[in-house]
Amino acid sequence: MRSIYLLAIDQDLEAASEVEALLKARGWLVRMGDAKLHFPPAQRHEITLALWSSRTHISPQQLFFINRAIDAWSDGRLILGQLDHGLKPHGLRDIDSVDLTFAPARLVGVNKIIEIATALSAAPREEETPPPTPAMPPKSAPQSAAKPKKKSGGWFGGLFGRKSKPGDGNSAGASRSAPEATSDPIAGAYGAGSNDIFISYAHANGAEVYPLVKSLEATGHSVWIDKKGLDAGVKWAAEIVRAIKASETFCLMCSADAFQSDNVRREIYIATKYKRYLVPVLLDQTEMPEDFEFFLVDRNWLDLSGVAESERPQRLIAALAK
Repeated sequence: MRSIYLLAIDQDLEAASEVEALLKARGWLVRMGDAKLHFPPAQRHEITLALWSSRTHISPQQLFFINRAIDAWSDGRLILGQLDHGLKPHGLRDIDSVDLTFAPARLVGVNKIIEIATALSAAPREEETPPPTPAMPPKSAPQSAAKPKKKSGGWFGGLFGRKSKPGDGNSAGASRSAPEATSDPIAGAYGAGSNDIFISYAHANGAEVYPLVKSLEATGHSVWIDKKGLDAGVKWAAEIVRAIKASETFCLMCSADAFQSDNVRREIYIATKYKRYLVPVLLDQTEMPEDFEFFLVDRNWLDLSGVAESERPQRLIAALAK
């Protein structure tokens, strides 16, 4: 079915309506997302077209818009359109976009959107599989001695933050299995099958993170980590979603670099979507941005920022063993 789910904030409805009319004239079904309802999920047969602008960047609907767009990206069905030359949204800055800046040239942009949407609609999709059944109730990570500073006036932290609940994820101490053999070159290079831990981090912090991974593996944990840097394309989206869903614990290595990473932003959204057990680990004392606060404000933290490098592996192993 040739169907597009169109996301746009209220302030961009005029431009969105023009794009909608052009798509309909080319034979596409278009359903407009309702911003007042925080953009309900796209239907399984729909391609999501997210129309971003500088107005979206300052809109109270921004966070819901970005999360819905990342949701579509993780499913390999996102097209990002830009209505002006403002900065792209955090979490999607490395995604190619279609220029819809000037109204007289929008027909050209819509033709490009149709070309991309046609290719995405024809692409085979993996069948949705439920996440692994929890082996035991989740445990709590130790309370951190220090918690990152929060920006004053962070409006969504207490309002929308979600407390950990039984069933939200699996225990890091549950039974472990080694990665399964696979013929997929990407999966073979980065890990496949059921893993104890998915490591989300900024590659700039590799020197700090890799020794921790080595120590975890030495104690019997199976770990999924991307050391080579996959791109943000559809193949990477499918692989990262598969790896997160197959892992029991999502370990987020928090730092100034991680808070600026589009990959990390997408990964934490996917982990939350599939209710993985989330363990944030502080590598430094950088102030937590609001878009991360949405996911992390009510979590227990493991603070390694003031811990000697030689002691960090044991602290992390102990935290995951409880």
